[in-house]
This record gives sequence, structure tokens and C-alpha cells, in this order.
Amino acid sequence: MRCKKFGPPTLIPRPWNGIMTHTDAPYPVKGTTAKKCLDWVWRECGLPEDVIDPIGYIEGLDKWDVSLDTAELHRIAGLWIHLTKLYTEGRCFLKGFFNAMEAFHSDRDLDGWRLLESMEAAQVLEENDSSREAAASGYPLLTRATYQLVLHTHALRRLFNTSEPRVSPIRPMEKNMVWYACGDALAKGFAQAVHYPDLSIDEHDCLWLPEYLEKSSHLREASNIANHLKEDIKVGKHDGCKVWQATDNAVWSAVCNKVMSSVGHLFDLLVDIKLLCHEHNVFYHCFHISGERMIATGIDGLSRGDHKSGIALGCDLRSSFLWMWVFLITLITPLQIGSWMGNDYSPPPAKPIDLFLKSHKAGIHVIAPPAAAALTALKEVAKARHKCLRRTTYVVLIPRLLYQEEWCGRFQKEVDV
Repeated sequence: MRCKKFGPPTLIPRPWNGIMTHTDAPYPVKGTTAKKCLDWVWRECGLPEDVIDPIGYIEGLDKWDVSLDTAELHRIAGLWIHLTKLYTEGRCFLKGFFNAMEAFHSDRDLDGWRLLESMEAAQVLEENDSSREAAASGYPLLTRATYQLVLHTHALRRLFNTSEPRVSPIRPMEKNMVWYACGDALAKGFAQAVHYPDLSIDEHDCLWLPEYLEKSSHLREASNIANHLKEDIKVGKHDGCKVWQATDNAVWSAVCNKVMSSVGHLFDLLVDIKLLCHEHNVFYHCFHISGERMIATGIDGLSRGDHKSGIALGCDLRSSFLWMWVFLITLITPLQIGSWMGNDYSPPPAKPIDLFLKSHKAGIHVIAPPAAAALTALKEVAKARHKCLRRTTYVVLIPRLLYQEEWCGRFQKEVDV
């Protein structure tokens, strides 16, 4: 975990800014609580303490035109940036805060394309204990409350509905508690399968009810995955486990990771999933795969009633299709790499330990981490580049999994050719 504050080295006791990298026993960690900050936003929006449907309540009013103190809202958002380094399930719900604060710009994109810049600025203000004047600099004195701000505040209040810091395990307690799930939905049918470590498969496929046939494809995809997952969590099938959920629907993946949706039903599904995951200690990760990969898994066929491909024939969902932990170098030959790099390639590629010990040395380094470790590998490359005194080139080979969800931003920062 990381602490709230950061400063230069000193002998004076101050909050710790370390990183917990390893635990051998059940070791839950805690952060501070900022529930009172959420309560402030809630009160300023004119909402009763016990309201269940805030948007319905607002729409029932004759007029709702609320503005909040920009400086205070900015500082609250900065505090939550730090809190969600530990409680990562809440990070996606900060978008409503930053979109509301940036809405005064005439060129502001409704989807929040300036979100990252705004979040970094708020974090700096919090780290430096900036004054109210600095926090409000460049912004109007008041920020108009939006429906999105209310929805996201409501979600955070549900997730952090306690005056005590939440206990949050940092990972599953056993290494084999990792499930792989895959779901797909078509106009008439749907299918969802969970692959367990013992190679057993829990699979469901069926046809939609008539009232769902007219719904959007995004809603059908999300409902299929979310409803299956919620029912499995409620009966305890995933307690204490990490669940990697694959989908070929980019909208649902974006909703799960960035709340990139204005559809209320999808938002409610996500909040329900996060609440259930916390209650049952489930580590849920949704990621996008291509339509071709979905077809290869056999899930697309199952949603059509076809049981003659992919996992229906006994294929391993993990090692055959979802290469989260597979080194790409094991799937391609040195000849294939050499045909692209020419004389610059000298096998073997860098080992994982080389990222920490040798990646700063001069030469051409071939780095091929598994998708699940890609972000860590790219961060080590970033550190190594600062230590390089001579010409160094990195060739990175990563399966295109978790691309948008985890390592896309870091990769684009480092790539220069």
C-alpha cells in the first residue's frame, strides 16, 4: 500500500510511503476513511441521507440547480486519488468529480478526455497540502453539480459505507484460486463459462426472453456476464478467488474499468458487482478480447447452440486462448523474431530477472513478458531508460491482452519508434 503523503527523506517520523510487495499469510491492509468528504458532497447536492434512488429523487423535484465549492471539491477528489491506490475498486468512480470540475471549459469532451490531466493536478495539490486559493486556481469558484457526480458519489458511499477504514486483502490467499471466465451474447442467445484450475468447466447457454430481443447489444452482453457473475458470487462459488472475465464487448470492458458509459443500467450492474465482490472477497478483472479470439474459445458457438468448437471439445481456456500468464516467446520461434529484427536479434530474449538487473545496459534487449506482468515490465523499462548512459534499444513483445485495461498508457509513453 502507499500512504497519503510524500516528502523528502527525513529523520522526523512521518507517514510511510512504501510499497507492500509480498505476504505469506493473510494480511489485510487498511487505509484511512474519507466518508465525511462524501457526506459533504451529498449534503451540498441537497440529497437526503437515506435516499436510495438519487436520480429519481432529483427528477421528482421542481428544480435542481446545485453548485459546490470548487476548491473543496478539488481537494476531496485529490484525497480519493490517494485512497483508491489501496481501494482500487473505487478509482473508476472518481470520473464524475473531475468531469464536473472540468465542465466549464468550452472545449470539454463529454466523455472526459482530459480526465488524467485533471487527476494528476488534484493529486499534486493534495500531496503539497495546497491552500484553498491554490486548489481553486484556474477554476470558477463554484462547480455545477451533475447527475454523473451524484451517481458516482452514491456509488462510493455504498462501497465505503463505514466510519472505519475498510479491510482490504491485497490478493487471494492461495495461488491456485484463479478462475478464468468468458461470456458472449448474440441477438437470440447467450453463453457464459468459467474454467477452474482442475480443468472443470461450469457453462450455461440459453435463449433470451422476448423482452430482451429489442435491447441493445451492449446491454445484452453486460447482462449476460453480470447476472451470471452475481449469482455465482451470491452462492459462494468465487469466495476468495481472482476471476479473469473475458469479453469481446469493448463497452462493457470500458464500463468495468473506467465507467465509460452513460447507461444507468450498466452502471448499476457494475456497482452491484463491486459490492458483492467486496462482501465475498472476490478479485474481479474484466478485460477485452477480439471477436476472433472469442470465436476460437467456442463461447461464441455455445451462444448459438454449437457445441463443436473450443472448450466444448475439451480445450483449455487458459493456455489455449487467454494467455494471461504465457510468455509470448514460447508461442513464436526465434526464426520468426529473427525474420523481423534481422541481425539485431541474438537469442535468448531477456529473462524476467534481467528487467531488474540488466535492462539498463547498452545494447538491444528483447523483452517478452506475459500480459498479466506487462505493466510491471514496462515500468522497469522506464526506470532503466533513466539509468542508460549509452544507446539502448528495447524490443517489446506482449500478447494484446489487458492492453486498454492496464498497459496501453505506459506503453505509449515509452515507445518512440
